[in-house]
Amino acid sequence: MYKTDPLHGVSISRNSIKTVYSPSVQGDQIILIIGKKKRIAQIIVPADNGEPWALNERNTLFDKGMTDEEYNEIRKELYKKKAYNGDRHAMYWYALLIQGSDNRESESWYCRVAELGDIDAMNALGLYYSEYANGEYDSVGYGFGYNRELSLFWYRKAAETGDPDAIHSLELFYGL
Repeated sequence: MYKTDPLHGVSISRNSIKTVYSPSVQGDQIILIIGKKKRIAQIIVPADNGEPWALNERNTLFDKGMTDEEYNEIRKELYKKKAYNGDRHAMYWYALLIQGSDNRESESWYCRVAELGDIDAMNALGLYYSEYANGEYDSVGYGFGYNRELSLFWYRKAAETGDPDAIHSLELFYGL
């Protein structure tokens, strides 16, 4: 939901309102914060894809004091919006970013994108139903609950595409 700042005519999201309407933030700072979020949103996907220019821009933001938490909140917001609009790449990244804080939602997004043929999501599901769900990783909240059949199902689906990571995971699973 977007609202307009009556003093400056700037549209900002509800999340931005929480950030910018604090006693220490004034009108001109609102515009700077919104501009910063817009610029960050433009570099997130290229940076996640390893584009050198975007990685440099991101590192500059960190050098200027941006925290990981701020950056990742903007990433989540961007990928969530794109995921709900059907972007397969965004579905995978959104699932990855919310994993550990909302495992049910994360599992749901991984399943959606895996069913669309995303090999990384298939491997992630295989992993999170197996080793992450069994032992130390589950105690930190990354697993979806141990389910050998589902783990094998997703690894097999990924291996059918010829994915070397999935083939290796199946070899480990069967002790080959």
